[in-house]
Parts: sequence; C-alpha cells; structure tokens
Amino acid sequence: MTPFSHELAKQGHPCQTRSGKEVKQLTWFATRQWVGIIEGEPDIDTWNPDGTYIGAHHESDNDLVISDCTPITPVQKYDRAEIAREYLAILLRNSSNGNPDNAAIAKRAVGYADALINELNKKQ
Repeated sequence: MTPFSHELAKQGHPCQTRSGKEVKQLTWFATRQWVGIIEGEPDIDTWNPDGTYIGAHHESDNDLVISDCTPITPVQKYDRAEIAREYLAILLRNSSNGNPDNAAIAKRAVGYADALINELNKKQ
C-alpha cells in the first residue's frame, strides 16, 4: 500500500481502504470530496480531498490508500453521471427526513441526473 495521493487517484490508480477493502467507482466531485463504494458495503461513502474518511475524527480503517494494483483508465463521464444519480437517490432516501422541501430538491436533482445520463448515452 502507498499513502493516498489525490493526483494518482485522479489518474485512475486503484484505491482501497486502510483495512484493505477495495473501493469501487471512486470519483472526484467538484464539491471537493471523493465518492465511492467500499467492497461489501451497501451505501456510497465519501472522503475528503486528502483521502480521510468523512465522519471520522481520527485515523480510520476506511481512510483511502493507493492500492499496489495496476492503474486503470479514468472513469468515463457517463459513469460519473450514473454514480451521481445513485448518490442523489441515496440522499433522497436517507436525508429527506419527511421534509417535503428536501424531498422535492432531491427528486429534482435525480431528474437532472437522469436527463444528463440520457443525453450522454445519445452521444455514444
């Protein structure tokens, strides 16, 4: 394992958690956070730009490190849109807390993500 590098991760080097679990579909978002799925976990997870696990206030087994595997090609844009859509769907399920305003915003965001995915698929 190599310490996490923002630049290496953006270039497509595979990452894993400090505990050795593979992190799939790791994507950098303009909101200044990494989003991905930890092997065996049902939900999407998030990390700070430096690879520290969001929500942990100290070193965490879920912090990112660079895997010693061969680099892969960067994620294509349509994959990022699908990841964003799934992320928004999870927010809709988990964050609306019965508040109609939050639910309406999340539903609208998922609709925008679906429209973007459809447009990107047309261009292929």
